[in-house]
Amino acid sequence: MGTIERSIEVERPASDVWAMLEDVSQISSYSPSTVAVTEAPERLTAAGQQFRQTVMVLGRRFESRWTVTDIRPGRRVALEGTIGVGARYCLVEEVEPLGPERSRFSVQITFTMPLGVLGRIADALGAQRRAQREAEEVLTNVKARLEGENATASGTQR
Repeated sequence: MGTIERSIEVERPASDVWAMLEDVSQISSYSPSTVAVTEAPERLTAAGQQFRQTVMVLGRRFESRWTVTDIRPGRRVALEGTIGVGARYCLVEEVEPLGPERSRFSVQITFTMPLGVLGRIADALGAQRRAQREAEEVLTNVKARLEGENATASGTQR
């Protein structure tokens, strides 16, 4: 089992960050490995909601089914899912206001790889390093997307 924790400060209100996170149809716009999100609710609002995510890893497509296990709208969502053959993930995304126009977006990913030969192959292929890189890219892309929208709306570039 491994755990990845990352956070980033975003120069946007927490409500703007949350609006992006609760609309899982947007995941492919900030997650480099995500090819598609299907069977998704319009917004994440309640425990038990589910969606499918298709990711591309090492040139192969994998399907994930995610289930919301806990949600505090505007603040925190916890999801559990599987990917590939036997990998299980728990993803927690949190948004913390740091002021009227600033917030912190945090991600915690806890994962369990399959046992046996599949687990050894995933380890050899650097699954944890790839997951760490993906988490960092997601945070950076959410920040850039939100702050870019802010810059466009105000007519200035950052």
